[in-house]
Order: sequence, then C-alpha cells, then structure tokens
Amino acid sequence: MENLNSSSTFSTRLLLAPALMFFIQATHAQGLSGHVLRDTMVQSIVAVRAATEEIENPEKPSQRALPRQPLPASNGDLTRAPSKQAPTISPASLAETLERQTPEERQALLNDIDRELTQLQTELAVRNEIAEKTANINLEIYGINEAITAKQQAREYVAGQLSSFSSAAAESFAALTNPFFLICKDSLWAPKDPVKWIDRFSLQRKNLVDSGRSVGLVLLNNRPAGTGFVVGPKHIITNFHVLKSIAVLDEAKGVWTIRPGAKIIFDVEYALGKGAECESPNKPRAYFLNAVFALPRESDDDLAIIMTSSDQMYPRPLDVVEKPIDRYAGNMIVAVIGYPGPPADMTVAEQIEFFQTPDKITPQFHYKRISGGFTGIEKVGEDGFFVHKANTAGGNSGSPLFDLEDGSVVGIHVEGKNRFQDTLGYNRALVSARVNRLLLDSGLKRN
Repeated sequence: MENLNSSSTFSTRLLLAPALMFFIQATHAQGLSGHVLRDTMVQSIVAVRAATEEIENPEKPSQRALPRQPLPASNGDLTRAPSKQAPTISPASLAETLERQTPEERQALLNDIDRELTQLQTELAVRNEIAEKTANINLEIYGINEAITAKQQAREYVAGQLSSFSSAAAESFAALTNPFFLICKDSLWAPKDPVKWIDRFSLQRKNLVDSGRSVGLVLLNNRPAGTGFVVGPKHIITNFHVLKSIAVLDEAKGVWTIRPGAKIIFDVEYALGKGAECESPNKPRAYFLNAVFALPRESDDDLAIIMTSSDQMYPRPLDVVEKPIDRYAGNMIVAVIGYPGPPADMTVAEQIEFFQTPDKITPQFHYKRISGGFTGIEKVGEDGFFVHKANTAGGNSGSPLFDLEDGSVVGIHVEGKNRFQDTLGYNRALVSARVNRLLLDSGLKRN
C-alpha cells in the first residue's frame, strides 16, 4: 500500500489533479456514476503514468552512436524547461497562430472557452459549498481551480488582452486551434474543432485518407518507436533517430542491424462508432523491418530507408513532390499523418484534452491521426529544415507532411523544439528535396 503521507505521492497527486476537470465534465456528458467515474479516472492515470515514464528523448541525429534502450515513441528533441513553477509564455509567441484566425473563428474559440468556464465554475461552486471537505474533495477543488485559471488565460489572449500565458493555457489553446483528428477509414474525428480544420481537409480528404493507408506505426517488440511511410515496393522511410531505437550499430563494420521484433503496422485505426460513421476500421497489416537500405549523405538529414517484408496487400508508395523553396516560408497549409503517443511534456489533463475519443474519456495513444497547421514564416535553412505549426507528439517522428493545396507529400516531420520554454515552440521538418535526394541515391527514384 502506498504511503499517503509521502511527499512524492502528494506531489504526484498535485501534478495529476487537473485531470479531474475532464472526468467531472464527462460525468454530465456520459452519465457516469460517481464510483464508475472514480475507477475510470484511476485506471487512466495509472495507464498514462506508465506510458509517460517510458518516454525518452533521443540523441541528436548527427550523433550516430549506439542507441539506448528502444524508444516507445519519439518526436525528436522534445523538451520542456525544468521548473518548480509552471512556465509562462509571452503572448507574442502565439501571435502568428492567432493572426491566422478569422473573426468568426476567434469568436468560435471564445464561445467554446466560455462554455467550459461555465461548467467548471459550477463544479467548483458545488464543491466549495460542502461543509466537511475530505482530502479528495480538496484535491478536486485544486484541480478545477487550476483548470479555470488556464481557461481564463486562454480566453484573455484570444480576446486580445495581453498577459503572461501558462503552459496549461497554451496546451488548451493548441487543442482548440490545431486538434488531432482520429482517422477511421474515410472518417475524421476530433474532440473539438471550433476553427473548422475539417473544412480545410475537405478538398483533399480522399487523397489524405488514401495516402494515410501507406503511413505506418514503427514498433520494436510491440513498443512504439515512431512513424514511417512507404517509398518503394518493400521500403519505408523514417527518421534516423527512429532507426537508432530499433537497430544496433556494429562499430567495427559501420553497419546497422535491425533488432529482432521490429515491425511496421499500417492502418492502426480507432473504431469511432456509429455516430462518427466508422464502426469498423481498416484491418491492421504488419510487416517485418528486415534491413537498413539507405542512409543520407548528410548525417543531419535525419533520414533512413528500411527494407521490409511485403505481400500483395503492401501499401502503395507515396510520391514525394518537390516544391519551390519559397512556398515553405509561411505560404503553405500542411497536414501531418502519424501515430502520436503520450508526450513527456504534457500533464495527464493536457493529454486527455488532445487524445480522448468518442467513447472514452481516457486518452488513447498510437492510433492513426492527422493534424493541420501553417508553415512558419522562417525561410528554409541551408540544412533543408523548415518550420510548421501542425500539432505533433511523441511518435510523430517520420510522419509525412502533405500540402493541402494538392495533397502531395512535401516533407517529413523530424522533431518538436523548445516547447513551453521562452516561446510556444515549433516543429521542424525536412523539405521534399532532401527526401528525394536520398530516394535518388538509393535507386528508388529516377530523375
């Protein structure tokens, strides 16, 4: 039995307390009784704790040394600044995202936040009126109050009133402006979508859904390591740092050997249910990862092509299309398809807000998801990296980026950087020209 008076247990409970707000709201939405709600919450927290503890930050791609223990999921060098207090974020770092929204979209954001604030304030008032408060009730009060603070900050910024911005508020803001959509056959579902990303996906929806069938979850002994996509008759491409988590380097020979038990599984989809018009998802298809096929000339490219087993059902290769470099500098709306897992820098409450499903209030990880975002205004660097603002998490490394103008693959996601340090953070991806250079060098593509 755990020691309820230990400082570590108390600190952990305070960290997980904000998750209560989501379960409280779900009581009304799903009609759960108190004991069922409590049991579900405990199971969720235990599951998320276990998953989150497995996350490791990979080494930088240029350091091609022996890998550490296999990664359950990776999103590059994803970090949050260590701090005893929640970090605050300058509103200026969110300006670019908010400036993309129309007045109607901003109002939709405000309406959504206001509804949640009303629900939370009602719940807090009910608990404050309890005469004899138990330790659990006080914990709920703490969690609800923290949730209200985050929502208030998010609302203040959306309304144009500048102030400091906590990481919890930033995550709440991101969950509204760039949500993850589950993919189930040709259906898409997100917990919330007030800015209507579903409409932006609509013109290329069939193309995106079809292409998504060629995007798979990379695993080692059933432990997720990242994402990869098909580029040849029996070939996938992913990030080099994903390869390092499933392979061993023979330093004497300079050869990478894939560990036994490494696979890629396509169509790991979540059954959305009748209401979302997808009761039965596509059937998953698994293939062995057999050997490293090609590595790039430049170590910083963070790419690797892996040869796999195959059969008649093997997914079609995706065509990587080169675009003018200036298109990447703030002139493109992109979508990322991959298999995100539990981010090491999110609290349980934040994970629930991003990763809940139509039938579960607990977060569900490593299912096929799509998220959208604009490319950053920064110019493409000489190293071939560009910035994008689609949402990603642990497990998205190796995901293809699609141009929503024509549905073509225009890059590969590599990493999330500097989340919730001095800026909101950003994502880095390699342009399609760098991906095609490796495909040409390997013989999988011809000029």
